[in-house]
Amino acid sequence: MIKILIVDDHKLIRDGITSFLSDSSKYEITDEVSDGLEAINSIKQNAPDLIITDLNMPNMDGMELISFVKKEFPSIKIIVLSMVDETQYIRQVLKLGANGYLLKNSGIDEVKAAIDAVMKGNNYYGGDVMDAVMTQLTTGAKKKKVSRFDNAFSLTKREKEILKLIIEEYNNGEIAEKLFISIRTVDAHKRNMIEKTGSKNMAGLLVWAINNEVLNDK
Repeated sequence: MIKILIVDDHKLIRDGITSFLSDSSKYEITDEVSDGLEAINSIKQNAPDLIITDLNMPNMDGMELISFVKKEFPSIKIIVLSMVDETQYIRQVLKLGANGYLLKNSGIDEVKAAIDAVMKGNNYYGGDVMDAVMTQLTTGAKKKKVSRFDNAFSLTKREKEILKLIIEEYNNGEIAEKLFISIRTVDAHKRNMIEKTGSKNMAGLLVWAINNEVLNDK
């Protein structure tokens, strides 16, 4: 059973999440609280496996909570459930180490899919979140920023193709089939991109891609 802490300053949201997750024997709601400070106290008392949190809250907001939890309780998974779809916030959440990001218009099935994915060690980003990220990555900026990596290296055309497919949520097998290469080659390209960008994992690579607008290059 997955022990879940819900953090949101709107009781209606907390009650709604609790209601639909409580219908399944897979999930146990250990507590529901209204801000980050209350969440920290609850974590110490109830030791949840997963936190579902909003971003905009009084006293201690979601960003501060994520930062604290990832430092003090790194094994706890975190899914952000927010109305905020601006890529600057998504980027910050990824940098802080959150495992998933959903918008509050997500359906019940997607929330459950996100929970199951992050508890298996994967990251999960809702369809609307990925749409926002893709818009940021593929729409040419009016004034392109100069990447701090530009003089050190550039991603190859193939690496950019793979990165774009990763962002579009293709798995290794699908990428290999689409580009007519082996899964082993896909893995090698992923490792190369992570090493080139100084990222720690695929989430870090996504942050780098947003920051440097690599898919805007012609």
